[in-house]
Amino acid sequence: MTPVANALPGTPDYDYTQAHCQARNVIERAFGVMKARWRCLLRDRVLHYQPQQATTIVTACAVLHNILLHYRLPPPEPEEIEEAMVDMQQGPLPGDQLALARGIQRRIINRYFT
Repeated sequence: MTPVANALPGTPDYDYTQAHCQARNVIERAFGVMKARWRCLLRDRVLHYQPQQATTIVTACAVLHNILLHYRLPPPEPEEIEEAMVDMQQGPLPGDQLALARGIQRRIINRYFT
């Protein structure tokens, strides 16, 4: 999802954009930590599985990550996290996927910010 460009203050689009920007930093940091800790999640090491199986692998990584946090084991080094976050940069979506994503974005705005 992306923020809504040039959203006017006081509109649902603006409220959505503010919430999106606040959450995005937290989520990107979490993704960076997860990708640094579990190298199989890096883009160069694409999970070559069906979506259901890939979901199971990502969920297992998240559970193991939470167990490590519970036992206060150290996170990956900052340079490893930075490397993983650089790897997360992606290009634009193809037309069909972009239209689908914008439709989903509009439903979120209408449901939660109107």
